[in-house]
Amino acid sequence: MIFKQAKQTIPVIFDVDTGIDDSVAISIAFACPKIKVLLISASCGNVGAAQASENTLNILHLFKHDEIPVAKGIENDLNKNAVKAHGEDGIGGYSEKFPKHTNSALKTIAHKAMAEAILNSNKKVTIIALGPLTNIAKMLVEFPETKENIDKIIIMAGSIEQYKKGEIPYFGFNVKIDPKSCETVINSGVKIVVSPCDMGHVAKLDWQDVYKTKKTNMAGNIFEKLFREYKDHHVKDGIAMHDSCAVAYAIDPTIFRTEMLHVFIEYYDGVGVLRCKWEKPNNIEVCTSVDVKRLKQLYFKALKRTKTILD
Repeated sequence: MIFKQAKQTIPVIFDVDTGIDDSVAISIAFACPKIKVLLISASCGNVGAAQASENTLNILHLFKHDEIPVAKGIENDLNKNAVKAHGEDGIGGYSEKFPKHTNSALKTIAHKAMAEAILNSNKKVTIIALGPLTNIAKMLVEFPETKENIDKIIIMAGSIEQYKKGEIPYFGFNVKIDPKSCETVINSGVKIVVSPCDMGHVAKLDWQDVYKTKKTNMAGNIFEKLFREYKDHHVKDGIAMHDSCAVAYAIDPTIFRTEMLHVFIEYYDGVGVLRCKWEKPNNIEVCTSVDVKRLKQLYFKALKRTKTILD
């Protein structure tokens, strides 16, 4: 039912640092009629904001969605210590292979463009945050009136893995790179749903799924090439689906089990980590398990519906 024409749509803003997994996640959203993408804002993360913007424009052109505006976030050096899991260009070295386009990012800076889109929407907006939360935090601070027209913010970050005293927890990149912004967002009073990194590690694509992806269509053929360049050392025998889980939650929350947990930022030698604990106060809804079979079904149904300019 989720891929049939929707009677009502969910207005969505993506906030991304467009890498390989962001690109796949965005394609899943485009395949679902109930998702109406108002704007994609690009932040500094896997790569600088300018490169993330260009990667996003390339992806939109590839998927024949040039009409969707892209806004570039403030350029900074937050990504100077990035692991480069997605390659130097953030997109597995594929930048030069995308079909040429003449599109450009908006002149309006990302956090202002987000505020405009939210305030001008006649329905409450869902924000899907797939990168560091710099843009969103800045918007909430400068334009607090936007909170009234935000339905929820779905954050791909953190971990539900529990650690013994003295153990160092999993440093999720999206928080590690800008923990202060994450802290601002989770304490903003807006409804937050956390899709932790654990979901993407569990709901991974194995290599047979990657081969099936390649054989599905042109989009799958491109994804397979990107997947081969995706270096996530937490998944040794397949491809992590972190960002796709966050989008899947927006499309069909019943794929996940969620619980209200105590979510907060904890610092280890100055490095911020988003912790999710089964203790009070229970302040944020967190995905704690995922139906892997249904997640993969959603992914492959979306992939079959994904058309590219190269078809």
